[in-house]
Parts: sequence; C-alpha cells; structure tokens
Amino acid sequence: GVGRPGAGTGGNRPRSPRGPPGCGAAPLRGPGAGDPRPAALLQELRGGAGAGAGAGAGARGGAWREAEADLGPRLFLELFEHLAYVETRGKRPWNGPFHLLGRRWAQAEEGAVAARVSGGAALLGMLAGRGAGAGASAERRAQGFDDARSAAALASLNRLAGLPRPHTEWRWFALARLLEREGGREELWQLERLAASMALRGCTKYERVRRLARALEACGEECAAPLHWGDTRGARGAAGAAGGEAPAGAAVDALALTAGERAATLEALDRGVYDVAHGGSALCRAVLLRAEDFWAAREGSLPGGAPPGPGPGPGLGGGGRGLTVEHVLPKLVERGSPWETAFSPAERAALTHRLGNLALVPGAQNREAARLGFRYKKKLFLGAGAPGAAGPGALRLTAGLGEFREWDARAVRARQADILELLGWGWDLRG
Repeated sequence: GVGRPGAGTGGNRPRSPRGPPGCGAAPLRGPGAGDPRPAALLQELRGGAGAGAGAGAGARGGAWREAEADLGPRLFLELFEHLAYVETRGKRPWNGPFHLLGRRWAQAEEGAVAARVSGGAALLGMLAGRGAGAGASAERRAQGFDDARSAAALASLNRLAGLPRPHTEWRWFALARLLEREGGREELWQLERLAASMALRGCTKYERVRRLARALEACGEECAAPLHWGDTRGARGAAGAAGGEAPAGAAVDALALTAGERAATLEALDRGVYDVAHGGSALCRAVLLRAEDFWAAREGSLPGGAPPGPGPGPGLGGGGRGLTVEHVLPKLVERGSPWETAFSPAERAALTHRLGNLALVPGAQNREAARLGFRYKKKLFLGAGAPGAAGPGALRLTAGLGEFREWDARAVRARQADILELLGWGWDLRG
C-alpha cells in the first residue's frame, strides 16, 4: 500500500491548503476536534511539557522545536511526511504521518528519535537549497553536493518541488539514503533524471512513490533503518528488509531509467511539455533551464574548472529567478496578423506549445512582446542587456533565436530537434 495521489490524513477531514502534498496536517495548534495528531505528539512538539513527560520527551520536543525554527512551518510539516515514508520504506502512512510516527516512535529510544528529527531537518534544509542546518555535523556539511554538476541537479530537483502540483517525493528517498551514510553524487544525478522523467510522463503521486520505493528496496540495508525496527540487523531482516548488503552501485542501478521510461520521456518531450501533468509553464521553465545547464556542460564552460558533464550554465548557477516562458508563436493569434499567414491552423495546433517555440525571457519582456512579430521579438529579446545577448550568463537557447530570419513551422521544428538532442544527451535518454 503506497499512498494514492494526494492522500491526506485519513477520514473525511479536508486537507489543509497550507500543508505539503500528501500531508493533511494543519499548522500547529492545540488539540481539538478533528486534529489528526495524537495529543502526546502535540505535547512533545511543545517541548514535552505536561503530565507524564520525562527528560527524554523534553529532549525530543527540543529537537522538533529547533527543526521547525530552521525549516519554517511548511517545510517542517513536509519533513514529517518524508520521515513517515522512511519509517515505512515507501509505504503509505495510512492514518497520516503524525499518527504513524506517534504510534511507531512511542516505544523508540528518545535519543534516536531526537537524532532522526534533527538529522532529517538538517538534510532536508540542504536538499531544499537552504544550506545545512545547525543540527548537521561537520561531516554532513562537508558532504554537501556543492560541485557544479550536483548543484545543478539539486536546483533542478527543487524546481520540480516548486511545480503547481509539487514533486517532492525524491526528498524522502534522499533522506532514507543520507540519514546514516554519505551519499554518492552519481546517485543524485540519477535521482534527478528519474524525478524529471516522472514529471514529464505525468506520473501520479502514487506512481512516483511506488517507483522510488522499489529503488529503495534494491538498496537493501544501505538505508536509514525505521526506528521501530530497533538497532539489530536481525530486526531489519524480520521486518522484511532485503537480506544482506546490497552490491556496490545498487542505488544507481535502481534509479536508472528503463528502456521504456527513456522512450516515454523522449516522447513526452517531443509531444509538448506545456500541458503535461498540469505543470504548465513551470514545468517548461524547469526543462528549459535544465537544457541551458546541458548546453554549458557540453561546451565545457562549467565554473571552477569542473569536468564536462551536466552542470549549471554560466551565470545561471541553476537559478533563473525572474525568467518566464515566452511563446514565440503566440498562443492566441489575431486575425489578419503576420502569424496567421506564417502558420496554418494545423501547424499552430501542433507547434504552439512545443519546446522549440518556447524561450526564457524576463517577465517584463514577456509582457511587452505580447503578440509582436518575430522581428520585433528578436530585437527585444536579444538587444543589449537582454539575457540572450552574447556574453557571460547568456541564455544560449534564447540567444539561438537570432539564428533564424523568419519564424515558421520549419524554424520551430529545427529548434525543437536541437533542444531534444540536447536533453537526450544530458539525461542520456538515447541509451
């Protein structure tokens, strides 16, 4: 039983709009009617005060207060969903993460619970791009994925987490792998490719969690053990973990795309990303920024002399804040405009939302461009100071519009083929 799409806390209680996906818990408040969390857990969240609370509960509650202060309310609630998936090794927390953790951690050693929450909060902060928290050890800070290629992969993963329907499941998998070991960079790269593929293919939350649970199972004991299993390897085996040590590289192999997944990802990219899984322009923006990373990597222009490989584009640093998705051929074509003669109705229907017709530009330029003709759009996007202008920090795909004298179906298809080839190379989709 892995969680169904949008699974909440059980019952008919509506999911809080402020909570993370799959977690119906509302912001912290006192126990009351309909509150999905055990009262004892709420006491511990407040520091373990109250009848029956011992020193261990106070320490546990202190760790949680520090975690909330470091992460903020929204990411703090997301942490408990991820820890619940770690505790079940990818199975759905049927009654919600707070019910599950309150029940399973009731008999766990207090120090282990506090360490799990502190370590999880520090790692989640790092994975979410906030840096290692105060609870992270020096070794954990040092193991941060701060090389160019890993930083770009992590930025790409966080863009997926920021989609209108957030794809955050990769974070619980990363927590399970990193809570008790140092992670491999190649594993992070494979995780980013898998997460992007699932977003492009429109996989549901259920499908995403199930796919990552299978990958985690292949890792055997090289993962954080659920606390209710205890400390012994025998307890892990009795609980149904994969027996013995996993072979080297098991996680990388388990995260690798199958031939069918590669083909489906290429098909989704070619079909058009704009409407995939309700990602809209946010998913297009994420894909185009990743393509910029791959362009820079193939040119060998990564910062810091990093070896060739997918990394952040020059000046982008995996960011791209303030950039919006511009349709060169407008979504709405006015009667009598040059666009009506340049593209037939069938061509407009087939090509408007394809990647070849999309470019990243600042929001102000996007609004100004509106339904301008191609010549004026080029002048606006590629003029002095525009992000497509030549020089450090240039958006190469946007600058590439300058190579076309006219914008017609042939130009869109040619640019589409170039972008697909670039993404196919960067994500190794051709096999």
